Amino acid sequence: MRITLTLLFAFLAHGLSAQYYFGPTFEQELINEAGARRMSWNTMTPYGNDLLIGGQSSGPGGLGMYLARYQNGSTLVWDTVFSAGQPGSVNHILPGDSLGNWYAIGAQSLGGSGELEIRIQKFSPANKLLWSRSYRGPANQFAYATDARLEGGFLYLCGQQQSAGGGEESFVAKFDLKLTLIWHKAFQPGVSTYFGSLIVDGNGQITAVGSADFAASFLAVRFDPGGNIVWQYPSSLTGSGTAYLADAVADDQGNVYAIGTRESGVFESDIVTLKLAPTGNLVWERIVNNQDENEGRIIQLAPNGQICSAGNLSNGALAFLTQYDTAGNVMWTNSFQLGFQPLVSELVMDPAGGVFVGVEDVDSVGVVRIEVDGSPGARVSYGLEVANYLSGAALLNGTLWVAGDGNDDSQGALIGLQPATLSENSRTLVSGGPLSDVRAGSITANESPFWPQQFTWMGTYSDDGDSAEFSVTKFGSTGTVLWTRTIKEATVISDFPYLVHDGNDQVIGLYQNSQNVGGGIMGLVKYDASGNQLFLTKLGGPELLKAGGLVIDPAGNLFVVASDDTNREMVLFKISPAGLVEWSVRYKSPATLSVSVPLDMKRTPQGKLVIAASHRGLSDDNELHLFQYSDAGVLEWQADVANQPGNLASLASMTVLPNGDIVILGGSTILQYAAARFSSTGTRLWLYEGSNPPTAAPRSLFVNPSEESYLFFSSNGAVIVRQLASDGSFLQEKQFAISSSSGTFYFPRYAFGTVNNNIAVLGDHLLSGNRSVPFQMSMSADLQELYTEEVNPERTAQIEAALMVQDEILAAYTSGDLSGGSGPRTALLRAFEDGPVSIGEELQQSLFRVFPNPANQSVTLINELPGHLEVFLTDLQGRRLGKTVQLQAGPGEQTEMTLPEGIAPGTYLLGISHEHGTVFQRLVIN
Repeated sequence: MRITLTLLFAFLAHGLSAQYYFGPTFEQELINEAGARRMSWNTMTPYGNDLLIGGQSSGPGGLGMYLARYQNGSTLVWDTVFSAGQPGSVNHILPGDSLGNWYAIGAQSLGGSGELEIRIQKFSPANKLLWSRSYRGPANQFAYATDARLEGGFLYLCGQQQSAGGGEESFVAKFDLKLTLIWHKAFQPGVSTYFGSLIVDGNGQITAVGSADFAASFLAVRFDPGGNIVWQYPSSLTGSGTAYLADAVADDQGNVYAIGTRESGVFESDIVTLKLAPTGNLVWERIVNNQDENEGRIIQLAPNGQICSAGNLSNGALAFLTQYDTAGNVMWTNSFQLGFQPLVSELVMDPAGGVFVGVEDVDSVGVVRIEVDGSPGARVSYGLEVANYLSGAALLNGTLWVAGDGNDDSQGALIGLQPATLSENSRTLVSGGPLSDVRAGSITANESPFWPQQFTWMGTYSDDGDSAEFSVTKFGSTGTVLWTRTIKEATVISDFPYLVHDGNDQVIGLYQNSQNVGGGIMGLVKYDASGNQLFLTKLGGPELLKAGGLVIDPAGNLFVVASDDTNREMVLFKISPAGLVEWSVRYKSPATLSVSVPLDMKRTPQGKLVIAASHRGLSDDNELHLFQYSDAGVLEWQADVANQPGNLASLASMTVLPNGDIVILGGSTILQYAAARFSSTGTRLWLYEGSNPPTAAPRSLFVNPSEESYLFFSSNGAVIVRQLASDGSFLQEKQFAISSSSGTFYFPRYAFGTVNNNIAVLGDHLLSGNRSVPFQMSMSADLQELYTEEVNPERTAQIEAALMVQDEILAAYTSGDLSGGSGPRTALLRAFEDGPVSIGEELQQSLFRVFPNPANQSVTLINELPGHLEVFLTDLQGRRLGKTVQLQAGPGEQTEMTLPEGIAPGTYLLGISHEHGTVFQRLVIN
């Protein structure tokens, strides 16, 4: 879903001022082709001499709404996928209005929570998108369309929506051909209702059919052209068994014919076909009963005005057709079997009255021809490799076209059949694109201010069934991808948790690869500046190793710490710059059930290796523990961070000061936290500990140059910050709410000191449906809030790693499906800067609007201040980009401003000059 934001600029004349901003300067997205392919077709309809097909297709960005046009049913002339970061699908296509425009109606997920909104799109005969709108119903929560009709210059929808009371209710809506809502009517009789089918007659009368009382009663409701209810059938919408109407048609006199299912005994249901008069009175009802479970599915009017109803007998074992005259007399019946369970799903009639029935079986689909007199005709079937679901059937230019899904929903199938014999004329199979499945794991960058070029490297990984890809990508200073290198391994669990670089623009990554057999292997890989692999060293094998830290010394030697879960030990490796293991040392806890799991490792300026670990001591409790080793692998000291009982030791953050002291924040149980400072000799200098509130937990730590510590906690409603003095004593606590959006925990995962002596925090906010959206915030050293913002709250993403490089913060995110499911995932690199933005003299009594923001190719300016204006775009340093737009505008006039071609995504300033001065406003470009 794309949300358009309208920002209102209101400025009062109070002299010079400044606006503070902390946000992204660029973003780069990484995708891969490791994911599965999806293609599902839901609807097909003739359009002139062509066929229009709608459904869902996969691509690197996810599952999008798919549309295709086939000339004469066989040649693809156009297809497209609309995606807004959440799965969507086209379910109905309506051709065409008096100008030849056609309409696609679909569903779009709302932020991964499982709820839907209706998406309506209007296309020209040349397939150009003319209008698009989303619709959620009055409660603005969720809605989906079950049927759609185009009649008399209007678009009609029926479906389900969330009611104001939080439940689900049925509705009918009417739109004009600009997709503007004319009226919306919810049907609220006091019991649950469902509208599944919609018909509109030539007089603009709308009839919706479905069920009421949780599918225990038939339901048919007629609305007049103004949306007023004319009648409902039956008068009482309650029942004791199962009863529902599945489909309906109307004749020229306004009579309604409907088909459905009604329970008539224990494990017994009937196919019911009924006729309702224009007044809503029941004219007749015909029942098919064989003392078994039967189901009515489709009803159509034959060319001679008779009624053809189709369903299934005996729990789906037989397809059954009946043709009635308008008085309800049976003209003929036919039943047939195609495989095990031929469920009727499509019905097409030729001009002479011949019937083509599309059926779906357990492992096949088929088409059966029924002659005009009801006698059986030709038949054809296809297996799963071609199709297992039928999405449409249509007669076009002397060919019967059948569309469906096959090959485990990974392809669409379009088949042309000769109507008389059902022999195949053509077959087209179409596959969706691969879903991206790449997750961010780690990030590093060169940090020397003397290097002329800044580079960033990101470690990413993806699972593809029984294998995984581990990649390193190198970026330029503005986020441009320079190269990506990938290693593929057999795996079941993977990660890429660590990256470091040396002083020659070479990068070393440590990836985690756990296998079904052979233990868990860590891969240590090194690339030179051009992406050439210098070595690949694998650690582990029979034992299950899990990575716990990677550091590099000035000589290029590497130190890796890991947990040996097989032997319940901690192991520390030294690896030469050429990738050779020089030594390894092991530590085993003396406890009865030994546990020593490294959580992080730092190298001190004095050349020591400090490891934070979850460690089981002699008290048989897991403690947050510190180890210090020399660079020769000698254990110099170890200490518990705090004497807290429990078995859930966790680490929020650890930092090393210039003198070698260590400041650490973590916990030993869910309810206990501890912050402490240790000297380089292992002496605990101070301890600050306590009990977490039930909705808070330690997440990150920052120590400023004055050695004051800032402890960041996640909570259910805000970010909690506690400031400690250099001696560990408590100074103050503040809470920061990031936004008013609904959700649960705020996770302040990374905290940094900026060049402006502020504290910058990056994290993510957990929403409903296992969604997370990133946020950034900035505060002064005395905890005054400077800036808070959620980054693109429509996009699910979670921060995985971040670091500070000179005056810039770099962060790696995983976007998409965060639940570990089969949905798409991409990796994001974002760069952040903070500082004041000068806005010059403010415009006196001015009013100015710009939309959309974020923008893509252009923005629209609405001016409420008469006079001459100059509008221009600059970067955050005030450098002008592109051409200045000159306006001699009156109040309310709109002007479209095209953004400079090739401009990189990021944050810019929109400058507006007037006789009273110049003002700048932040503009985000996608």
